Amino acid sequence: MLMARLRSQFFNRTLNTIHHELWNNQKYLVLDMETTGLNVATDHLLSLGWVAIDDGIIKLSTAQLLLVNHGAVSKDTVGLHMITDQDINDQGIPVKTALEYLYQALQGRLLIVHHAPVEIGFLTRLWRQIALPSLQINLFDTLLFERIQKNKIQEYVRDDAFRLNNCRRRYNLPEYGGHNALTDALATAELFLAQVAHIRAEPTIGYLFKNAGLTIRLP
Repeated sequence: MLMARLRSQFFNRTLNTIHHELWNNQKYLVLDMETTGLNVATDHLLSLGWVAIDDGIIKLSTAQLLLVNHGAVSKDTVGLHMITDQDINDQGIPVKTALEYLYQALQGRLLIVHHAPVEIGFLTRLWRQIALPSLQINLFDTLLFERIQKNKIQEYVRDDAFRLNNCRRRYNLPEYGGHNALTDALATAELFLAQVAHIRAEPTIGYLFKNAGLTIRLP
């Protein structure tokens, strides 16, 4: 399985140098993306949203929302992501430009996402298509962390309970409107901080990433 294969690569040389450090000594980038669907082979990237966490604090000044111009937006999906052709025409940038901005934003940071296979799949395909420089990323998956915590206490939870807002609800976080890449990135950042706060002792990087960490290399 993809997740198992990626997790097996966790203790790479980069993380080995910092895995004893406390989690809040590191810099993070929390990423979300909106796409026309979940089929990595045929669907398209619509937008990227991200925000940084430094010293355990969400830095709103770093928040970015990029609309990606890949052509006409299907009317069937506008009701989900609320991105229209007019939005793309007015604000959209080429996918290469968007990913180059992301490449720069990721430098020196650990990546946080909610449900890594989606981001991994699209980024891998697009990285290969655009021929961006190869990049190794250490990634923390808030959904995977939540699932593992429930498994540890042998608590049965339905699959839909791991959706972002449902996970946030368990930590008494407010519900945000979904399907906006920046809003979801902020929501994931808050969820990550709540997950960390519910660990008895200040966790190390090694603890977090051993539980829900992946190492990936974009082509």
